Amino acid sequence: MKPILACALIAAVITAASSQAAILVGIDSITYTGSAPAQGGLNLDNPSNLINGSGLSEPLTAANIDSVIHAAVAFGNGGNAWATTDPGGPGSDFFASTSETVSFELIFDGTYELTNFYNWSYGFGSANGNNIRSVTFDFGVGNFDSSTGNITLTAITPASTLSNTPINLTADRVRINVVDNYFGVAGFDGGDRVGAAEFAFLAVPEPSSALLAGFGLLALLRRRRAA
Repeated sequence: MKPILACALIAAVITAASSQAAILVGIDSITYTGSAPAQGGLNLDNPSNLINGSGLSEPLTAANIDSVIHAAVAFGNGGNAWATTDPGGPGSDFFASTSETVSFELIFDGTYELTNFYNWSYGFGSANGNNIRSVTFDFGVGNFDSSTGNITLTAITPASTLSNTPINLTADRVRINVVDNYFGVAGFDGGDRVGAAEFAFLAVPEPSSALLAGFGLLALLRRRRAA
């Protein structure tokens, strides 16, 4: 095969393989590891509600994730969201009222190059101050040895109940540590709790066999031409 043609074919393979669409990350499990009590008695203390699609308008895919909406919080039939108690009582600032922590450990079904964190809001048809505003991530492969600084999530607004925040993490597990909610932010009511409705992540695919083969052929061609 002529060198120019071979290079063109290899380049086409590499381009096609490297331009694969984002994928939805498979989440095997979620565990609440914070010390702040969850709200029992109202079906808001089950962290599985944050990854099982309860309350979503349709099953999540990488293609529809930006258009899927979440219903208002439901207290019956197992619930469809998660929330803490309100240690300072109604009208208080959760994070000023307690030193207790709010953290979740998520284990994925493989190792991913994470690109986006999605968080659907905990609300009742209006902007709710209990929603998560900022977090840190502990992450890694087989452990949580790496950490990010404070990340302010893409804002949830009265017109949008979905926060899509770009990230750049390589991990098979993530610990989400909630740092702040929307207490005191204009347009939001509440903030005496921390609440969330659904979590999801997008990732870029691992290098495909076609991509790896393309690089191998390119390296072989270069060696032959050099010889």
